[in-house]
Amino acid sequence: MRIMRAMRFLIPLLLVGALVVLATSFLSARPSLQSAKKNVDVTWQPLATQLGRRYMLLAAVDQKLHNVQGPTAQVVTELDRALSRWSRAQTHASVREQVTDANSLEALGRRLATMPRLQSLTDAKAAMTTYANDRSYDGASLFNAAVVRYHRDLQGPIRAPVASLLGYSEIPTFTAPQG
Repeated sequence: MRIMRAMRFLIPLLLVGALVVLATSFLSARPSLQSAKKNVDVTWQPLATQLGRRYMLLAAVDQKLHNVQGPTAQVVTELDRALSRWSRAQTHASVREQVTDANSLEALGRRLATMPRLQSLTDAKAAMTTYANDRSYDGASLFNAAVVRYHRDLQGPIRAPVASLLGYSEIPTFTAPQG
């Protein structure tokens, strides 16, 4: 009889305690997630400005290759689309989308640099050399470090569900060119 009476009080007490722990975890996780996301956004902005200048150089390569036929023409079409997405993303997209577009542009730049047709076009080759030599991404390591810290904040048995409920999700790192 005593055990039953004790259980009547103990079970609700445990449930209330669990709810208090969950509510406290939720309330403490949110500011940390907001701070980490803000840090990612803040470190992205100067890098996005630097990359905007860099992609102007890539657009110059694009212009030099507009009349080229064959496999290079397909890459130029992809580059046109990627440059257009990048331009729109600067005012209308999330950091996640902007970083994805930047990584896509870097990959297209690498593909173009290795195309044999580019080597035979003097103007295009010169424009590509200018683009390849540009190092307008010195904020990449700072941004990538902020993304790693943000990803760490998204993990954990309490944080992961809270982050998911609040709409926080992973952001890609910027893949800076090697060299």
